[in-house]
Amino acid sequence: MKNYHKLLLIILIPFVFFLVYKVHLDYGYYYQDPHEPDFIVQKENNYYQYPLHGDEWTHLAQTVYLMKNQKIPELNPYIKDSRPKLNLESGFHSFLAQFFTLTNTDPILNYQYLPAIFTIIYLLGLILLILLLTNNFYISFLSSLFFLSIKNNVNLMGIWFLVPLTFSIFLMYLFFYCFLHKNKRLNYLSMLFYITSIFVYPLSTILITLILFIYLFLEKKINRTYFLLLLAPIFIALFLFRNNLKHLFNIFIFRYGWTGAFEFNYSIFMMYGLIAFLFAVIGIIYVYRKRLNRILLIWPLICLVLVIMYSILNFTLFLPYQRAFFYLLIGLAPLSGIGLYYLLENVYDFIKKYDKSLALFIIILIFALIFINQFNNYYKIDDKRFLPLHFINEDDYLALKWVRENYGENNLMMTNLLTAFGVYPISQNYVVAMPLSNLRGGNEELVNKFYNSNCETKKEILEKNDINLVYDYDKINCGFLKEVYNKKVYVYEAK
Repeated sequence: MKNYHKLLLIILIPFVFFLVYKVHLDYGYYYQDPHEPDFIVQKENNYYQYPLHGDEWTHLAQTVYLMKNQKIPELNPYIKDSRPKLNLESGFHSFLAQFFTLTNTDPILNYQYLPAIFTIIYLLGLILLILLLTNNFYISFLSSLFFLSIKNNVNLMGIWFLVPLTFSIFLMYLFFYCFLHKNKRLNYLSMLFYITSIFVYPLSTILITLILFIYLFLEKKINRTYFLLLLAPIFIALFLFRNNLKHLFNIFIFRYGWTGAFEFNYSIFMMYGLIAFLFAVIGIIYVYRKRLNRILLIWPLICLVLVIMYSILNFTLFLPYQRAFFYLLIGLAPLSGIGLYYLLENVYDFIKKYDKSLALFIIILIFALIFINQFNNYYKIDDKRFLPLHFINEDDYLALKWVRENYGENNLMMTNLLTAFGVYPISQNYVVAMPLSNLRGGNEELVNKFYNSNCETKKEILEKNDINLVYDYDKINCGFLKEVYNKKVYVYEAK
């Protein structure tokens, strides 16, 4: 790698960090805030230091549970006497627990930095992989910029959030880098990343497996070790579900409604951009012409087939629609990098015959115009359902810390459904219910009934469900509730 290549990477790293971290540091666009009368608001100088996605909170809760109890959470830590729940992403929780333990940092206050930090790691993985596949630094650099420009929201997710889906990007890049490398030791190391992906985000393992099956078939490179590795999860699944194969097959069918009330048909042009897509089409042509590695085509093709399948049949196989679409956009980024590179190369070669300095100026100008357009309205989200959400504010954080300091842990608290996300991670207390998420649980109707009822009904609900504490943003004038905290937030002890 040449010195000016290193310089580009040095410039790229802080750009990436602040591009992603801006959603916490100063997000000047619309967002959701249950503390505001209008719920959807827009403010300048808007610093927010807590997780922005419900799944970030639930994974944080499971991480805190693991740190506290020294065992994998096979339950919903928010809900008292929660029923057992299979934890398919325990590797992610274990990693976070180790990270916060070794760095001795507060998980709640420092989670805000992790999406930006890990996006830098994703990009370094992408650059390594594309360098290996193309032997061209500029293609890898351009691919990383197209990757960064993919739009984010709380439904499709993306690099603004650190969840198993986004964390899996790093594992996938490292897997394919090691798998395709000429170094045999790295080939064997790829198995470690494959196995790790099973425990971090099983859907990523499914995509890796599909890509490998097609790649090995087309390349006619049937490595016996890898073939057995690919078959192992299939045989394990068949053994575990040997008495209920119908249920096993249903696991791999993802129907309309997988995300509950948040179904949405996405457009590649809306989330990625028309120009970027056109460069990806050019990239496909050059992959064929230059005979580049077929994985560059297999990855996005699998995802595109699933996306089209969903649009026609309203269900998909192997991957849910939203995840297939997300991985499709990621798969298009290298193709766009290839397409743009060869366009710039041809423009440069044509103009330099007349003036080399002018040729350099023109390609820099084209590069700048393309990415100014690509990042235009990067933070804008049109569908108001999918805006970042401020589940708690500093008043909530201080109140929940106070509860833990004065009432300890394992109390059952009545809170509204959105504040509930912060209760266990901050105070290690339980909630009555929480809304739709990867850890949905409890009785939502009971919560809504409590906050919309008279004192007599409130008392009945508290006594019947053995609820110790009540949390509200408004004063509750009921004699059986003892006000114990009042600093913009009210906490009551149930007598």
